[in-house]
Amino acid sequence: MTVPVWGRLELTEKFYEGMKRASKDFYRHGYDLILYVAGSEEEHRKMAASFGAKYIHFQNKPVSNKMQALMEFSMKDEWDYWMAMGSDDFFTENGVDLAVKQLKSGSDAGMPTSMYIFSIYNRNKGFEFKECGRIGAGRWYKREVLDKVKDGVIYPPDLNRILDYNSEKLIYESTGVIPISFDYGSYLADVKTNENINSFRNVCRFRRLENHFALSLFDYIPEFKDRSIKRLKVK
Repeated sequence: MTVPVWGRLELTEKFYEGMKRASKDFYRHGYDLILYVAGSEEEHRKMAASFGAKYIHFQNKPVSNKMQALMEFSMKDEWDYWMAMGSDDFFTENGVDLAVKQLKSGSDAGMPTSMYIFSIYNRNKGFEFKECGRIGAGRWYKREVLDKVKDGVIYPPDLNRILDYNSEKLIYESTGVIPISFDYGSYLADVKTNENINSFRNVCRFRRLENHFALSLFDYIPEFKDRSIKRLKVK
């Protein structure tokens, strides 16, 4: 699993708590979770080390260059599946079970068709983002597919937006493989801040969801069920 990190230290700390839970759940299904992290701040290096993640130092932008460097770093090791995640993405309580169901489908690649979206600033203002097209978080491929990608270029150079779409396109051009959209339910939640590439407000506007907020962050992500957290700083 590859994860780029930048800023949002407290939120990233929560992310690692979520990954510890996810690691146990994957292991229960017979999978070892290996976390590869790219960051440019000393605080993130220390945080990754405390989790046991494999870390490389790389400048934050262009983000696609950072992601490509992280992929090259990860592919020096042996593993069976790659999954893309952001440091603001969390598995729901039974999320790993649903993700593993995809991995065991026999497909070469996959992704969810829906996910939960929450704002860190108003944690009772969330919604389920259904039939939302190509989702980057949780997108996965078998290693044997990625080994066939021309020149090993998984992410095109010098981009800060639309990374997952362009990555998917590059992989398809070399291999003919495109992730299958599995409708097994939403197993990921994206916790939005003002520092996201796609902000909570922009997602709402895109989907015209201004009047469809009913879900609470506290109910869907175990790491946020401790309501003693009054305010989570994100910078």
